[in-house]
Amino acid sequence: MGSLTARLAVVLIIATAVVGCDSQRVASCADWVQFDSVQDRYDEATAVFVASKGEREGTTTIYGVDAHTHSMRVDEVVKGELADEDIRITSMPITCTEGDQYPDGDPLETSDRIIVFANSIDGQWFTLTPDDGTLPYSALTISNFRR
Repeated sequence: MGSLTARLAVVLIIATAVVGCDSQRVASCADWVQFDSVQDRYDEATAVFVASKGEREGTTTIYGVDAHTHSMRVDEVVKGELADEDIRITSMPITCTEGDQYPDGDPLETSDRIIVFANSIDGQWFTLTPDDGTLPYSALTISNFRR
């Protein structure tokens, strides 16, 4: 799999104008890569960590969409340079949808331990993609990563 930067350059971005009451906002439609394996997610992510105790703390705008931002407890760093402490991370939204940006629910809004695959964009952490940014925690999954 290529680098995320190269993939994002290949991602289809279609600018559409979204007209609000008194304002105009430009949203982008992203055609997200679908990873073939959990290992591919691991390889593509800058950071992989086990998280728990998440709490939604606002929104961050990405691709013209207001995405949910969370404060999460980092229980274990599997890959990358993170301190074992709280992290502020945004759940990558599905773009160009009517209504809810998380039709299957925000994957970071859980009381369960999860594995998070993340990348930093302009100094802010985001899940890898809307569909491939998290997995339910499994010690077996963690032990099977080829590092």
